[in-house]
Amino acid sequence: MKSISFICLLIIGFLLIGNSFANDSIKSDEITCNLCNAIVGFAEKYVTTNATEQELIKKLDDYCGILPSEFSQSCVETVNNYGVLIIRLLINKEDADNICIMIELCPKSSSSSPSLFLINENNSNSNGTDCEICTFITKYAENLLEANKTIEDIVKVVDDFCKVLPSQYKTDCVAMASNYIPAIVKMLENNYNAEQVCQKLSFCLPPPPPSTEGTTLCDLCLDFANDAIEIVENSGDVEAQLLKECKYFFSFIPTIENQCEKIISENFDAIVNEIQDHINPTSLCQNFLHICN
Repeated sequence: MKSISFICLLIIGFLLIGNSFANDSIKSDEITCNLCNAIVGFAEKYVTTNATEQELIKKLDDYCGILPSEFSQSCVETVNNYGVLIIRLLINKEDADNICIMIELCPKSSSSSPSLFLINENNSNSNGTDCEICTFITKYAENLLEANKTIEDIVKVVDDFCKVLPSQYKTDCVAMASNYIPAIVKMLENNYNAEQVCQKLSFCLPPPPPSTEGTTLCDLCLDFANDAIEIVENSGDVEAQLLKECKYFFSFIPTIENQCEKIISENFDAIVNEIQDHINPTSLCQNFLHICN
């Protein structure tokens, strides 16, 4: 039965990549895309088994070895460069149909998932590469948490995953995993989703601030204080994130924004100590920002 399934998979692979070679005018990137999809389709059949990562890579190498010679070398190169990443994405329950798009071996369509390596080099705000990496590893950590992995296990697995990313993303991913996994896990345990986690950690931009119509400065300060308390309890670089919160909540009133930043900078330790002593949002606004009196 296994041999029949194996033959069926080979036939599927030949159909997927053979059509690309039927016309010599087909571009190499289309060939690469179809070959990637064939590899993902083959790998998908085995990731639910108890096979190790090395055993899965060996199966992919064997698959490449029995393809026609004109396909074999390209297959081997794809497995060498992306095999581990493909396997980990499948284990992470990513949609197999979108994996080759995510790793940029297939073109992105309007309905497809975003690229795993999405980057806008002209974007100076926080919704760039860091946002994409944070969102992805948070979802990865969420799956591991559901599998009852410890924080230490999650750090190691995510760190290993980061190391198979292209070099331009590897360093940031490893640093993020090392520094923020405990905070990410704590927020996931408190029912935050990936988008909310990465916004709280200031890797992704928050949604636009609420309209100030009908909203008092005290209301905004209380929202700021609630966020500040969560940041102190859950985050790594607390001071930088509190300063970003000043800008987010009070940018429409420059004097208040400047006052907020000055107070955070000059009273940072005292504010953190008060929050750790369970100060409430109203007291934080009254005692430090002199709002809500």
